[in-house]
Amino acid sequence: MTKCKVSIALATYNGAKYLQDQLDSIINQTLKPDEVIVSDDSSTDATLDILNKYQAKGLIKYFVNPGSGVIANFKNAVLNCKTGNYIALADQDDIWVADKLEINHAALSKIDNESLPSVVFSDLLVVSAGNNVINKSFFKEIVKVDPINEKLESLMFSNKVIGCTTMFNQRMRQYFDEMPTGICMHDYWIALIGFTFGRHYYVAQPLVRYRRHSSNVTDASSSVWRKTKKELTDYLLNRRIQLDEHIDTVELFYSEYSTLLSEDERKSIKKFLRLKGSSTVFKRLNSFYYTR
Repeated sequence: MTKCKVSIALATYNGAKYLQDQLDSIINQTLKPDEVIVSDDSSTDATLDILNKYQAKGLIKYFVNPGSGVIANFKNAVLNCKTGNYIALADQDDIWVADKLEINHAALSKIDNESLPSVVFSDLLVVSAGNNVINKSFFKEIVKVDPINEKLESLMFSNKVIGCTTMFNQRMRQYFDEMPTGICMHDYWIALIGFTFGRHYYVAQPLVRYRRHSSNVTDASSSVWRKTKKELTDYLLNRRIQLDEHIDTVELFYSEYSTLLSEDERKSIKKFLRLKGSSTVFKRLNSFYYTR
């Protein structure tokens, strides 16, 4: 197949403090992006000043999100990307490792046959607000799971496909554009597709410096390490994110795509959906079992 170029889809909202570091890390990749598309969700800080500066230099194009919220913001960014390109999602306060695009592009090219929705994702480094490394591997050292061994059964409980690490092909983009409202997160939807009737590949390298800072860490009495470990572990084990949101999203997914699933996949999803209406204790017990 023809070597695809890469569009970056970056969502912003009041991200002025760290945005320039992220934009510079994207622009200075070893594999240069074809375009950097930014969608802003009505920022009230200096975010737009920064975006205007980079746009004036021809480095990015930014658009205003006509909807509201993170999912609508990412959908708007992707909507404005060129047709035919691979899409790499980006968060506003991370920093990309210099060869992130090059590595992800090589991995996606290997699994992309153009007819199937395909996604690659990677590990992350966890860094402080000042960009000092706290942890060298998000998956190995913090949550202690290996996404190489990930199955649909455990993915439904705790998504390992972290949006800011992903790159996907045009077929997946079509499903992204059609993503319904009412889902818990956009990367969870991508993951469900990639792990069922699509294709997925995990790059076992940390390609994103995942920044933890005061606006997204809550327990001020703990050390940075303890706060980071607790918050991210809670995220993957669904103790803060309501499992009901995952159940509702999988229910939507099943109603849309059940005919594209294998019999085993349909059985696994039906089993998961039977948790709807169950007690919180029963849901947590199932979550604990499948996320080990």
